[in-house]
Amino acid sequence: MGIEPLPENREGKGTSPAGLPRWGWDYALERLDFAFQPIVNIHNGVCFGYEALLRNWADAGFDSIRSVFDTAAATQRLNRVEAALREKAIRRFASIGGGRHFKLFYNVDNRCMAMPDYRHGVTSQVLEQNGLAPSSLYLEISEHHDLSRASQIEAILTAYRAQGYKLVIDDYGTGFSQLKMLYHCQPDVIKIDRFFVSGIDSDKRKEMLVAQQVDLAHLMGALVVAEGVETEAEFYVCKRVGCDLVQGYFIQRPTQSLAELMPRYGIIEDLAKRDRRSAGRDDGVLVRSRMTAIQALLQETTPSAVLRYFQRFRDTRVVPVVDGQGCPVGIIREADFKEFSYSLYGRELLQNPHLRPNLGRFLRRCPAVEETEPVEQILKVFANADTKEGVIVTRKMSYVGFLEGHALLEMLNEKNTIAARDQNPLTQLPGNNAIYRYVSQVLASDGWGRHFVYFDFDNFKPFNDRFGFRQGDRAILLFAEILGKKLIGGNWFVGHIGGDDFFVGADRLARDDILARISALVEDFGAQITSFYDAESRANGHIEGADRAGQIRRFPLMTVSAAILELPEVRTTLSVDDVAPAISELKKRAKRRDDHLAVADLVAFCAV
Repeated sequence: MGIEPLPENREGKGTSPAGLPRWGWDYALERLDFAFQPIVNIHNGVCFGYEALLRNWADAGFDSIRSVFDTAAATQRLNRVEAALREKAIRRFASIGGGRHFKLFYNVDNRCMAMPDYRHGVTSQVLEQNGLAPSSLYLEISEHHDLSRASQIEAILTAYRAQGYKLVIDDYGTGFSQLKMLYHCQPDVIKIDRFFVSGIDSDKRKEMLVAQQVDLAHLMGALVVAEGVETEAEFYVCKRVGCDLVQGYFIQRPTQSLAELMPRYGIIEDLAKRDRRSAGRDDGVLVRSRMTAIQALLQETTPSAVLRYFQRFRDTRVVPVVDGQGCPVGIIREADFKEFSYSLYGRELLQNPHLRPNLGRFLRRCPAVEETEPVEQILKVFANADTKEGVIVTRKMSYVGFLEGHALLEMLNEKNTIAARDQNPLTQLPGNNAIYRYVSQVLASDGWGRHFVYFDFDNFKPFNDRFGFRQGDRAILLFAEILGKKLIGGNWFVGHIGGDDFFVGADRLARDDILARISALVEDFGAQITSFYDAESRANGHIEGADRAGQIRRFPLMTVSAAILELPEVRTTLSVDDVAPAISELKKRAKRRDDHLAVADLVAFCAV
């Protein structure tokens, strides 16, 4: 592989005294290999790609994975070693069945960029030799090494992008200069470090931090991978805060056997379907995530047993009480009970079987709500109740848990945050998160008459520059209103990507029906938008303004172009990345046509 062999070192395991592999680099590189771990769409279980993870480092004579690269860096061979390993990973990845639909996530040692012998172009040749497009390679840049020390970092990352590679920030949140990394890298994907994912279902601080990281990533147009997901509960929280992709033992452990890798993972598909059914029916998932499963007491329980209960569960402030069928009858507050038990004669009364008071003396009424009720209704019940400790949660009238007052407020805030995250703030239409979720769900199922439509205004910038942002917002709201009027019914999904870009999904509609409806919509917008111009501009049929190069020229009145993509009936092997290039090309075609429409079958762009 172009790396010279070294004499055998007989002084023991590990590297030689000179910092070289024990038996030389050729020997080491022959034995080093890769395992692959799937990265899966969190909404439908379809595999997005696989991360290549170095294996057999002990057999190659190293003490750890890091020592492989530290040794190579110390001996000025890092680029050659890294290039040889990358070539091996690409060759193995290319042999995965249906590999061109997937993405290869490959960890790059940041120190390569600072090495004097660094050169680019080698990887593109290897990809081409293996029949892979540059866009199939996602280079993971880790935060564990300080990128600020690499003087040519921006030039190198720009070169990566120019070659068509995607950039990923790995281990986000654990390394050096997070914002500087985001600024330099401009990533396509951000991978949340497993530290924040592990136990996120029981750690509200982690949940809050991950939610903030997800929002920032989406603001920058990057997808988010939740790394290290190991439980169903962690999966649901990561999905709830908006993560797009998921990776971890819960889906599949890394494997060197390519036959074990799958194009889609049923465990995630089933959980996502279950979550959608629940979300469409009630707020039960949110309620269950916030309620506390406090062990209830039977109403026949003796007061002395209640005292022992509070002594055993010292952090418990309220205990629900149920009847023989498990139906709630009220709560006992620790404060009320201890006030009596710590009085001069109270403890003696509790201990005396002949004199002890009835449990009903301490019982307080408490509202009970079904776990399927909307959060807003539960909060209303709580607000109108006499007790302010919280509410009892039931399932088919049987006690299942207790919601404290602060948990109710957290639930409402979380629900509002999720709704805001899913909506465009200007039009209140579903935003990028909801659109990504919708597209993922459509691509994960088969069926006829599915279409994706992408709308983009023509000559919006000069209009905005001439008449101001307020008028620009009015034009956007006008189009959103027309969409709402023209595309009514369960066959349509309408979303607002941002700015003057809109997305529409159509279900079980023939191509001719789609074309007729979209054509009428485009004409309607073109007719109505003229009223937004002044009389002189309408008479001239154009306005003057600066183009993106700063040159003054004439711009026609605003219109909207539509790219219509018809999906094949069988599409479960497709991913969002298969759709994006087709939409981009169709949009260019639509802008060149007089009718501002371009329609094509996805098969023309991506063979199924």
